[in-house]
Amino acid sequence: MTEQERKQNQFKRQNEFNRDNYDRYSVMFPKGKKEVYKELAEARGHTLNGLINALLDAEFKKSPIDSQPSK
Repeated sequence: MTEQERKQNQFKRQNEFNRDNYDRYSVMFPKGKKEVYKELAEARGHTLNGLINALLDAEFKKSPIDSQPSK
């Protein structure tokens, strides 16, 4: 197996793992804000994705969706 084939197989396995274990959601920020948010995340010891997840988890703990009245 060549090095290129090995890398292709590795990418395939990673993509399969991600597809099976994660949901994907795209977020858009105003121009220039991404870097500001990324710096904030790094200052708090997170990646930008990690910070977004932590903030959403903290918000959910304050007010779980299940306790909200149906609309």
